[in-house]
Amino acid sequence: MQKSIAAVLLAAAFTLSAFSPPALGASGTAISGRILSVQGGLPVSNAKVELERGTAAAATSVTAADGSFTFSGEAPGVYNIRVSASGFQTAVSEDVIVLQNESQVSVQMALEPLAFGVRTIAAERVSTHASLQTSSTINDHVDASVLQAQDYMRSGDALATLPFVNSSTSSSLGDDLSLSIRGYNSTETATLLDGHPIGPIGAFGHGYDAQLSPFWGMSGFDVVYGSGATGLYGTPTIAGAIDFTTVSPTRETHTTYVQGFGNDGRSMTGLSATGSLGKIGYAAAYGVQGTSGELVGNPTQWGLMTDPSQCDPNSADAGLPSVKSTDIAACSYPVSGDYLMRNAVAKLTYDFGPATSLMLTAFNQAMSASSSGNGDTDFMTYQELSASNSSAPATNTQTIPSTGQTVTCNNAYVVLNDSPQGYECMSADQYNHQFSGPLGGGLGRYHDALNQDYHARITQRVGPTSLILDGYTDNYDYINVKGPFPSHHYQDIYRTHGFLASDELTQGKHDLSAGVFLEHQQHVGQDIGKSTVNPDLQLSMSNYFLRDTYQPNSRFTTFLDLGLQRFRETSTTSFDPRLSLMYRPTPNDVMRITGGRSSSIPDPSNMIGGFDWYDVHSWNAKPCGSSLQPIGGGKNPALKPESADDFEAAYGHRFSQQTTIQADVYTSYELNPLVFGTFALSTVPAADLPSLTAYLNKLSGICPGLSNAQLASTLGVNELFNAGSARYQGIDVSASVGLARNLTLNGTYAVQSAVYNGMSSDILSQNTSLVNGGQIYGVPLHRASLGLGYENASGFVARIDGYYVGAPNGLNRPAYAYANMNFAKTFVPEGLTINFGVNNVFDSAAQQYGLIGLGTVQPQNQFGDTNATGLSQGSEEFGLPFRQFWITFAHKV
Repeated sequence: MQKSIAAVLLAAAFTLSAFSPPALGASGTAISGRILSVQGGLPVSNAKVELERGTAAAATSVTAADGSFTFSGEAPGVYNIRVSASGFQTAVSEDVIVLQNESQVSVQMALEPLAFGVRTIAAERVSTHASLQTSSTINDHVDASVLQAQDYMRSGDALATLPFVNSSTSSSLGDDLSLSIRGYNSTETATLLDGHPIGPIGAFGHGYDAQLSPFWGMSGFDVVYGSGATGLYGTPTIAGAIDFTTVSPTRETHTTYVQGFGNDGRSMTGLSATGSLGKIGYAAAYGVQGTSGELVGNPTQWGLMTDPSQCDPNSADAGLPSVKSTDIAACSYPVSGDYLMRNAVAKLTYDFGPATSLMLTAFNQAMSASSSGNGDTDFMTYQELSASNSSAPATNTQTIPSTGQTVTCNNAYVVLNDSPQGYECMSADQYNHQFSGPLGGGLGRYHDALNQDYHARITQRVGPTSLILDGYTDNYDYINVKGPFPSHHYQDIYRTHGFLASDELTQGKHDLSAGVFLEHQQHVGQDIGKSTVNPDLQLSMSNYFLRDTYQPNSRFTTFLDLGLQRFRETSTTSFDPRLSLMYRPTPNDVMRITGGRSSSIPDPSNMIGGFDWYDVHSWNAKPCGSSLQPIGGGKNPALKPESADDFEAAYGHRFSQQTTIQADVYTSYELNPLVFGTFALSTVPAADLPSLTAYLNKLSGICPGLSNAQLASTLGVNELFNAGSARYQGIDVSASVGLARNLTLNGTYAVQSAVYNGMSSDILSQNTSLVNGGQIYGVPLHRASLGLGYENASGFVARIDGYYVGAPNGLNRPAYAYANMNFAKTFVPEGLTINFGVNNVFDSAAQQYGLIGLGTVQPQNQFGDTNATGLSQGSEEFGLPFRQFWITFAHKV
């Protein structure tokens, strides 16, 4: 490994040395560049550009029609560029370093509109000093201020509003949240912090749980689509990446204090400070927020009372349905939606001199959520019970535990009660009405998670090149407690380390960089309740890269990225090239075409080890139908990495400073996609099978009248395998229209297709929910948004955003729409902003529980039940939280 790294670095040094040094400037240095809008990558004209040296203004200019500007004859030193334009947020560049005898320095910046939720078409930030990344992709951006403005508890919820970001969660405010891009699995999306990977790495592992996604100390949240999401570090991903960007130091001192209050016991406190002291720059932030959730109280878990031993293992009434007061008390317990989050960021920069700088960042994110009201909110509906239990047994003979008497009910169920005889006979309809209701998992259940990250980067300018040495360590810890000890307590810890060495040369019309990125992750875990320690899993990847940005003129730019990745665990090597061509025929038009290849490695936890069996209390048993119900997962050591080839094209046009339209299309072909299938328990060696008693007891209440042998035949085990291929295609059209001076209308419409192809009949016959050529379940085919925003010079802002999510979606419900809104007023010079936000303004698609049986139908292949319904499949419908009100007071100095 060391020899190969040395070879790459030597090759990079040789390549860079082939370029001649820049000509010496005789009368100072020219600082020039262009200002673009992230909304289409179009030039921003008539923008005010200020050249600052320290806190003093050195020069001022205004951008031309093509967004260009120039400052001539500048002396050596460290500068910053401040840009302000009507309708855009003010932006300040990173340090622009001018060395002695340097003729020209180029800087390119992108401005964000005042409205949020913008799209970037190849908007790049290029300078000769540690530009670090040139974007050749289609991006989406969410500004950090949106979270507090429109009452998003976590950034993951705001990111889920973007056209090609699909989410999956329950009806709870603080339950698990997974995010996926363009229809790929959520674990095929890379999660980044300041550009480097965090959390679990590897496809179809545990994945990063956006239940932990940060809410404070961030400057913004970016989504980069497709294989070009590798960025500076070359992180392998075939779907794209979600990047959480922390706050950065500022030249001037800024402090912010935010206090927020809302319904459902919601409150939030946030503090941040940024500034500089001589050569030292600093940024620090701390925030804490929490909610009691929507579901608070002491509901009776009627779904568990079909067998009271599910609530009290020592119950004398085990195996019989009951409405006895003692059993009701045992199955009635406090439910809480408590959800607490903490966020902290600390960042320091130090300029050793004009050519050397150091950055240190520490990040901490912690979360705790009570599962009894965040996830264990299933509801067994009357419709579901009636569909699977339309008639009672003709003869039902049972022994009453309290009396020892043997009794018989004809065409009815024997149900225990508090009457002198100790029971009653219930018809099927009475039984279904009585035992429909909440189906919780029990007391003492919660989720805890922690992400700690430490990051260092040193940048050294040597002649015409910039050397970057970058390293980080990330610790991601997730604990899932399934009830009071000694029930199952699962803990998974991921320790990730990465090192980057890169050298960048800006020479003439080229911006060339080469280097190596090494990454290693260790995954350790245990089932505390069973005192079981999982295998120590390792994942190692090395990426050698060569990148070049070539701009022969102001209209044409090429981006080339060549990556050679080596995966140790699968002993495979992948060559992942990407080429992007961008053309600006006029200042008001931008076009881009891109082609690339990428790869994704399977999570080692799916390759090493035996079987993992689900905790019975968390297992969502469904009615007994034609498809198998998985109760665990097995390992497959033969898994191979996935690969994908993608092509994208984009076009944007600006009619005026406030009115633009843009469109992008993409297609991605995936080879050897990883797919979960369910197989009969007969395929599992008998020695590896768990005791089935608890599973059968739980299932018997949903499928009454079947023998244990019949119930056992409906159980199965999940296994991951490579099969066939997949195709992901889509188109997105977005527009921003200036209706009046202070009034803007924004809208998007997106279509995304995601299908599997080429799966054999052997696989399809055992997995009837896998359909060749059919839309992947959970990926909405259509999505749209429409927003109206108003902002005036006196500091008043008002905005409403509506969203449409088609079927099939992550909530397992028909197409739905919802809206968020906020009003804000900033008082100057007091620096006080009061904001009132409403999430889900019209209570659209709102519900507290997951309704079993009322969810949408999962399509079946030719081997399945083509007449299947949501009831026959036990499909669970989820919903949005009910309307939430939120008010914040922010003081900025």
